[in-house]
Amino acid sequence: MIESMGDSEEEHLIMQLQMFSIRERRLMQRIKHYRELEAENHGLSVKAASKTKKVEDVTDFDGENVGTGKYKKVTETSVTHTEAVMSSIMVLEAELTKVQRAKTKAIEALAKIRIENEKLEQETAGSDAVDDWISAVIGEDGADEQE
Repeated sequence: MIESMGDSEEEHLIMQLQMFSIRERRLMQRIKHYRELEAENHGLSVKAASKTKKVEDVTDFDGENVGTGKYKKVTETSVTHTEAVMSSIMVLEAELTKVQRAKTKAIEALAKIRIENEKLEQETAGSDAVDDWISAVIGEDGADEQE
């Protein structure tokens, strides 16, 4: 990709627009996924899940080990943290807005460069016509002087 990059500003803007389009599409896909998830899971999604396991010796009422350490008591605890899917959607939509803003600026910059290039080409073409006219006039004057 780096090798294919040109040196012109127009080429850089076109590459940048392509990258913005890819980002925009990915964000829209993620938003769609979260909207589907919201409908399936009643507006909640799992943010994190943890599980702890605690192993201890079985003790009697006096706090003494029963069976001299042969018996173990296992306690497992599962904790699931959930969040509202809408908060994730809002974050993604804010990011999408930023990408779309940047994409719009890149489009405007590209349009401005193309207009400037077109004006420059027109000026060059006009300048060539003037040069042709001058050489034609000088050529005629030069021919008249030689006679």
